[in-house]
Amino acid sequence: MFGMRLNPMKKAKTKHLPKGSGKDIEKRLYRALEAHKAGRLDEAWEDYRRILSVNPAHPDALHLSGMILYARKQFERAVDLIQRAIRLKPNEPMFYYNLGATLHELGCWEEAEAAYRKALSLRPDYAEVYSNLGNTLKSKGKFTEAIASLKRAIELKPDFADAYCNLGAALAAMDATQEAEACYQKALAFQPRSLQTWHNYGNLFRDRDRFAEAHMCFKTALEIDPSRPESLNNLGQILMLQGDAVESLRYVKAAWDLKPDYWAAGSNWLLGLHYPGTVSEEDIFSAHRQWAKRVMDAYPVVTTAYDCSQRADDRIHIGYVSADFRTHSVAYFIEPILTHHDRSRFHITAYSDTEKEDETTDRLRGLVDSWKQTSYMKDETLIETIRRDGIDILVDLGGHTAGNRLVMFARKPAPIQVTYIGYPDTTGLDTMDYRITDAWADPPGMTDLWHTETLVRLKSGFLCYRPSDHAPEVGASPFDANGYITFGSFNNLAKVSDTILHAWAKILALVPNSRLLLKARPLKDPQVCENVLQRLQRVGIDPHRVVLQGALSHKEHLARYGEVDIALDTFPYHGTTTTFEALWMGVPVVTASGKTHVSRVGCSILHRIGMEELIASSLDAYVAKATELALDTRRLVLLRQGMRHRIRASTLIDGRSVTGSLEEAYLWMMENRKEGR
Repeated sequence: MFGMRLNPMKKAKTKHLPKGSGKDIEKRLYRALEAHKAGRLDEAWEDYRRILSVNPAHPDALHLSGMILYARKQFERAVDLIQRAIRLKPNEPMFYYNLGATLHELGCWEEAEAAYRKALSLRPDYAEVYSNLGNTLKSKGKFTEAIASLKRAIELKPDFADAYCNLGAALAAMDATQEAEACYQKALAFQPRSLQTWHNYGNLFRDRDRFAEAHMCFKTALEIDPSRPESLNNLGQILMLQGDAVESLRYVKAAWDLKPDYWAAGSNWLLGLHYPGTVSEEDIFSAHRQWAKRVMDAYPVVTTAYDCSQRADDRIHIGYVSADFRTHSVAYFIEPILTHHDRSRFHITAYSDTEKEDETTDRLRGLVDSWKQTSYMKDETLIETIRRDGIDILVDLGGHTAGNRLVMFARKPAPIQVTYIGYPDTTGLDTMDYRITDAWADPPGMTDLWHTETLVRLKSGFLCYRPSDHAPEVGASPFDANGYITFGSFNNLAKVSDTILHAWAKILALVPNSRLLLKARPLKDPQVCENVLQRLQRVGIDPHRVVLQGALSHKEHLARYGEVDIALDTFPYHGTTTTFEALWMGVPVVTASGKTHVSRVGCSILHRIGMEELIASSLDAYVAKATELALDTRRLVLLRQGMRHRIRASTLIDGRSVTGSLEEAYLWMMENRKEGR
């Protein structure tokens, strides 16, 4: 919160001005402040400028001018003006308070904390400062200190709605769900129209799989302010998680249109375009280029030369950037790579934007030469860090998924930049040099046209999976116990397009007494289940033949594959982790191939274990293959019994082979750069 308060003018400030000018300045200052409070920023700015033309050393006019620049998101210029005001009036706590708020927006959290603590040294009962300090401490990962600071703000000001909201966010980060919910309720009791509180409350429900309640929160925020981009984006994301990809796209696109530099909303839109199956390859590529152009127009490429002279060795330095170095799909695929990198030739640095670390994070940290916690770093600081580290090849593991750093990649912090694993398409950036894939997911000549990157196809296949330590042994055929076939899909609901639902309806109609088991995290919510059943009914699937399962522990999740005879891949957006998991648990996967990477990942996986016969060239063929397999129960038993042997004999879990192919690609990239290609 930005403070706006003026101390009474003192004669000492005006005694050296021309006769009458002091009183004129005082009148103009209060007039400007009234305009400022009313939101007439241009009018206020002009008055502040006139005051400073008469008295350039007027601390209040400097400070308030800085506040206008803050409102206009010109944070660096705002810092300069507020610091000038502080030099003239060093004992004004509000100046330090607003300096801290501005530095926080710049991601300069150490400096912001110092400013807030200075304000408190001058005014120990400043509740607003304690609240903002709590936010900054939370951003630094100091959750215990943040909570203490926010509680102190509430002690000083018991009806402080913003402090309750901020405290709720800090408690939520510590998984103190009930306490966080109580804080949000308290904040809304004091300030029912607080958009930030409704957003935070919705995020709490979303993260706890209470999707209907999250939907209600974001819908309420939108009713309060229908043009608020954050509300539109949040509601769109909830709709996507619940499987309504088409409606979701409408909201996230509106958010990005209203706020063209809302890069996260733009990325959400790009990811969402892959789900419905109604958007052409040309239009999806054009959308990625549109996003990239906006970014690259806003942020110039770093022009200083790359300097590796400070490095301690002559190894090739690789940097991996991810917000998903935790128990997450990306981690399942990057861990075998980190495990098998040849550390005599490659120096590996992980730039981790992971905010909530876990046992997987700890395991990954031990597999690299250098681990940098970067979630608190602004892009400029991270760019400086990468350049100081002398990175030769910087690898993005997120693409347009949550928590990505593509805006930083747009500025070209490393001489060679690569995107890998996390996203099934181009980034759209001219500064992203390569994308790692294989000849099955991206056949030569089929998808190159839709990429700004040069496609590098690993001969081993581009994915390598680390089977979970929690995976149970493969069990007996469910058909033998049940007497009927159970089809299953454990993919996220956004991938369950209307197109694939119609195919599933045909399969169930052709296989008597068969069942469909759908598992997805949002299906823990009764309202989401009701919505899904209604969708199934609309395509002719009897709800009595459907079993819905919500979130489970990972061990329970894998065990649930023991109830599935045949896994049905989604289309056009294939499963990836779910396909690996199904196969590892002995469940054959039937997939339909498309014309882009997003609809060919299943083809890559099945090719590598010699199961091309489960790849259909059309949805009609997909229905036929699933039906044929379901009616051959003896074959199902044999496939189940032999599946892990097939996988172990392939490169799917051969980390040494896949990493070797990847390292060959890195060496080739280095040679290209050396030769200027």
